[in-house]
Amino acid sequence: MKVIAFSATSTISIERVISNNVVLPKVIKFQSEYEMVNGASPIQDAIIERVTSKEEVITKALDIVVTHFDMKPIIIIHNEDQLERLKKMLEVEKLRFTCGYTEDVMTQIRVWDYGVLLLERSQARGIDTRFVRDALVIIVSTVSSYHELQQMLGRSSRKRGVCEGYMITATMENSSQVIDRLKRQNATAL
Repeated sequence: MKVIAFSATSTISIERVISNNVVLPKVIKFQSEYEMVNGASPIQDAIIERVTSKEEVITKALDIVVTHFDMKPIIIIHNEDQLERLKKMLEVEKLRFTCGYTEDVMTQIRVWDYGVLLLERSQARGIDTRFVRDALVIIVSTVSSYHELQQMLGRSSRKRGVCEGYMITATMENSSQVIDRLKRQNATAL
């Protein structure tokens, strides 16, 4: 008997279910229209920015925001304890921003072509953060797996474009070591 299943996303949990229920599963990934036209993967690894201390994470994020603010909307994904500091820094710079995931906020940002949306880590998956144009994602929160990183980066483009983002971390690891560690944590979760 052949079983054919389709999913909008190929996640580790879906692959686990398939491998537990099907002998020798064959997984075929369909390309999006953007991928077919441009030959690119819509979700790429984030640019990893290393800083020497946790205090510098927010400062580095603000530097990136100031650099890109006039060019595109920005989504900052943060831990709960970072919110007040982020808000203060954006207010000092007099940059337009809003916080959280509510129906009103999502309606508000649909007409933005610039501005900052602050999202807690718990809100950074499975929501439609659609702006006038694709956004830049800046991750200052904890990231526990490669899949979570991809989900966070996916908030960048809701129109099947190339997702763009930064992950700012206080670590001594280089970029490839950070990605490898997250991929290993993904495999451990299986």
